[in-house]
Amino acid sequence: MTLFLLLAQAMMNERGTKKIDLYLDLGNAFYPGPIAKYSSGSVIMDFFSTFLCDATLISSKDMQIGADTLESLGKGKKTRLLSATIYRDERPLFDPYIIYSKGRSSIAILGISSQRIRFDCGRETSLQRPDPEQAEKLEPFLEEIERKGVSHIILLTGMSLRDTVNLLTTYTQIGMAICGGDNMGELYTGQASRIEMSDGRPSSCCRKVTLLSPGPPC
Repeated sequence: MTLFLLLAQAMMNERGTKKIDLYLDLGNAFYPGPIAKYSSGSVIMDFFSTFLCDATLISSKDMQIGADTLESLGKGKKTRLLSATIYRDERPLFDPYIIYSKGRSSIAILGISSQRIRFDCGRETSLQRPDPEQAEKLEPFLEEIERKGVSHIILLTGMSLRDTVNLLTTYTQIGMAICGGDNMGELYTGQASRIEMSDGRPSSCCRKVTLLSPGPPC
């Protein structure tokens, strides 16, 4: 409970600065703590709703409260549950992305869960977890985002930094990646909190990100 109070105080302080546009969670919030476990995640969702969390990535521990429970928690809530790579009956179970607009600028936040996701095969027979062919599943969503006129894309992911770098290499339209949840910053045999692609695009494991527009202020 002390942790929740500290988080709540930190969020209130940040909101009070009037400089926060998006509050994104990197996952594993719905489990394994006792509050989340015995409330089936409802207390966590109430926390997100109260402090205006825009979206949370679905990570491996979140799925331990059950896909149906998570799906039910997300219905009608402002906090969106993100994953473009968890499927049920060949369709995304959660929102693949959200679009945030301010002024003349729009940013798509695309969620990709890690391959550490596990299901109860006896109960979740229709679910397909993330697989090594993540890139193939992203094509339709990236095309859809482009058709909506959104030119800035941020990847929210729990994948390893190595897999994230490979994905950024394949899809240059993704401007940056924010890694966390199942990703603890491992890069091969070392640790990395931030890396940059050869073209300058960043991939970060961090808590707070400041985005600067190269054009007019948004």
